[in-house]
Amino acid sequence: MVLDENSAPKLIGVLSKVIYPLRAALGNKNEQIAERSLDALKMLSDKVGSHLNPNIKSLVTPIVKHMGNKKLKDKIYLTLQTL
Repeated sequence: MVLDENSAPKLIGVLSKVIYPLRAALGNKNEQIAERSLDALKMLSDKVGSHLNPNIKSLVTPIVKHMGNKKLKDKIYLTLQTL
């Protein structure tokens, strides 16, 4: 759904339902899950833009826990720049 060009209105409609699972995935200790959720967050941010702003604080909190991980650090910075 995120990859569809016209998906922004649909995503905005379900954004409140997506935030909690995405936050849980971002905070997951499994490196692969955290990495994939960072990719998903970046794509979501690209589509919904400023509609994500009210949720940024709750999404950044679990991301900070992975800052010490060298494999995820660059991807975290890239994702945070997108937000």
